[in-house]
Amino acid sequence: MQVNYSSALPNILLGIRLSVGASWLLLAVAEMMGSSAGVGYMIQDARVYAQTDVVFVGIILFALVGKLSDSAVRLVERRFLRWNNTYKG
Repeated sequence: MQVNYSSALPNILLGIRLSVGASWLLLAVAEMMGSSAGVGYMIQDARVYAQTDVVFVGIILFALVGKLSDSAVRLVERRFLRWNNTYKG
């Protein structure tokens, strides 16, 4: 009996995509709450000293890295799911 594992691939990649987004959110919160280094710490420290420009730079950095990681997963989806004509991603 032959098993077709490729039918599960869209759901696996969707799970990866969702978990990457959730991990970036948790990373940002963790860095803001209990870290002494990192972008989240930089944002929190700038907020305390009313450095709005630094806060915006940190938020933009998180947004760019999050968008790049999501785009990377979408690229993998497009590459591995070419066989599925109904897949919209």
